[in-house]
Amino acid sequence: MYVNNHQRVRIVFAQTIDEIFYEPENLRRCHKWVYNHYAHFFLGVSYDTYLSYLKREKHNYPDVKVPDDIVEMLKILKEKLHDRDLQRCPHPKHGKNSAERERTAAAVESEPEKVLVAQY
Repeated sequence: MYVNNHQRVRIVFAQTIDEIFYEPENLRRCHKWVYNHYAHFFLGVSYDTYLSYLKREKHNYPDVKVPDDIVEMLKILKEKLHDRDLQRCPHPKHGKNSAERERTAAAVESEPEKVLVAQY
């Protein structure tokens, strides 16, 4: 009898990718983003199939495990992605223009009417 374990591997791998890259508090890192940037290329399945993989319980396949090397590689990729995002869009408290942002914030707090008129 033929037993296809490839689907189990895809399910566990999809769940692993989602665990690493999905951030519930960050709307820019939703399930759709994870699918478009990683799962689509690694798994070659549709978005609906990807979501159905995520709904399955991981404990149904205790015999299938993603190799630790691949998990570490994905975590390094996530760190590099995070660093790239900080360079593109720095946090208001950090980055190149933090002094200018602080001056603007102070001006808005002291005299908001003048700042609004200056913007128009």
